[in-house]
Parts: sequence; structure tokens; C-alpha cells
Amino acid sequence: MNEGATSADSNNVHNHDAVEMTLKMDDSDMSINEKKEQQTNEHLQSLCVEKDLYITQLQKQLEDAKQSNTKLSQQAERASFLEKKLKQQQLESSRKENILIMRLTLKEQELQDCLVSSS
Repeated sequence: MNEGATSADSNNVHNHDAVEMTLKMDDSDMSINEKKEQQTNEHLQSLCVEKDLYITQLQKQLEDAKQSNTKLSQQAERASFLEKKLKQQQLESSRKENILIMRLTLKEQELQDCLVSSS
């Protein structure tokens, strides 16, 4: 019976060692899972920071585009104003030119009349 008891004791020791190894493996598995979870969390945090930086960059580009658009609109309004002003000046110059031509024609006619009357 000694031999059976020794075999049973040996089995108990062997089972006990197996349970301890299983517990150690479970602990190490938990540690590995915790590490993976921590790495996943760190990766997600990193992605969030990258996303936030990208959003900030896009918002700055949008603000710059709005400012540029505002400047272009102001320049377009000024160009339109200057174009109207130049057209008005051109019309005024053309009108003055026509008046001067008419006066010159009138003077030439008076001169012709004077020459005809003197002869």
C-alpha cells in the first residue's frame, strides 16, 4: 500500500504542480492581456492626439481660406469700383473731347465766314 500511497502522493504533487503552473500561466496570460490592453489604449490615445492635431490643422486652413476669401472679395469690390470710376472718367473725357471738337468746328466755320465776307 505504500507503493499506492506513494503513487497517489506523487499524483497529488504532480496535480498540485500543474495547478500552480496553470495559475502562473493564467497570471502571465493576464499580464500579457493587460500589456496588450495597455498598448491598445496607448495606440488609441496616440490616434486621438493625431486626429486632434489634424482637426486643428484643418481648422487653421479653413480660417486662412476664409481670410483669403475675404481679402479677395474686398479686392474684387475695389477693382469693380475702380473700373466704374475709370469708365465714368472715360465718358467724361469723351464728352469734353466732343465739346472741344464742336467748338473747333465752330471757330473754323467762323473763320471761313470771315474769309468769305472779306473777299
